[in-house]
Amino acid sequence: MNEDKPTATHLKKQVNAKASDWVMANKPNGEVVRLADHELLPKDADSFSVTVPFIYGASRAR
Repeated sequence: MNEDKPTATHLKKQVNAKASDWVMANKPNGEVVRLADHELLPKDADSFSVTVPFIYGASRAR
């Protein structure tokens, strides 16, 4: 893994998240972007978070 250019998959492994979880990049302008597993964390991202998959108004955990 190139720690200078981590992909979403690398970030999930780093925090022991499930493969099905989503990686969200938080940008300085307030925009939050969901990353596909192969995508790199954007250079302008302030931070990232990992969350369970969701659909607005519903949870997949039903």
